[in-house]
Amino acid sequence: MAGIADLAKRAGVKEDDVKSVIDAIKSLTATERVNIHGFGTFKTTHRAARKGNNPKTGKPIQIAAKSVITFKATQAKPEK
Repeated sequence: MAGIADLAKRAGVKEDDVKSVIDAIKSLTATERVNIHGFGTFKTTHRAARKGNNPKTGKPIQIAAKSVITFKATQAKPEK
């Protein structure tokens, strides 16, 4: 894996910005919310196991439980 300095150089951003993004990703893996002001909120949610159908064969299958990242955009403020 590339170091923070290498990632910052390749992306053309400051090392502090790269560290902030890495910290945000780590927060998501710890089931926390990450809010980016003026953009939206990322949140880890858990999906329970459920029954489904194989789309190719039509046979019933069991879909395993999993964690997924969801995103909710910040509402746009009306222009004055």
